[in-house]
Amino acid sequence: MALYSPSLSDDDDDDDDDDDDDDDDEKGIDDEYETEFERVTNWSDELINIMDIMDANLFTLIKLVLIFVLNTQMSRALSELQCNDSALLQEMQRCGDQFRVDMRLVHPNNRCNLTHFIRQYHVFSSCTELNAGRLGCFWPNPVVERFITHTHKFFFSNCSLERAMLIDPPTHTLTLLILTPVVLTLSMVALVVWCSRRSDLMA
Repeated sequence: MALYSPSLSDDDDDDDDDDDDDDDDEKGIDDEYETEFERVTNWSDELINIMDIMDANLFTLIKLVLIFVLNTQMSRALSELQCNDSALLQEMQRCGDQFRVDMRLVHPNNRCNLTHFIRQYHVFSSCTELNAGRLGCFWPNPVVERFITHTHKFFFSNCSLERAMLIDPPTHTLTLLILTPVVLTLSMVALVVWCSRRSDLMA
């Protein structure tokens, strides 16, 4: 009976088969790792996008809440500071009294020239504006406008716009202004005609 003894070539074939199996296993593991890595990467990208959208929406929500709170507070403040016309008129009277005292220092002949009482008028205007704001009233408003109009009529009723009389210039100036463009026009026409005739003769 003959015994089978494996040859060296058979051992080499078995080793090659084992190496091929190991390579296939490693490739399969690498493919699984790559697939898992891609899946995790895609999931992280989606999560980042969701977080960005949530941050933008949260910021918008915070802005809307702040705007609502500010509007509520302003509405309450305006409701508490309602304009009192009678108190405003009293304050305007005080401003007007001070303006009358200041205008006594201005000569009546100079009351139509603002440069002589611009400081006093600025003080009067600032007084009306500050007191209106202190009482929670808009400036200007109908009460202030009526009072200022009444003050203007009291102090500046005699001030009228003096229209300047239009006078013709002297005769020699008028003649010079008329003849200058006429002479220039005739000179230009004569020059054009002379140039055209000269070009015709040379041709």
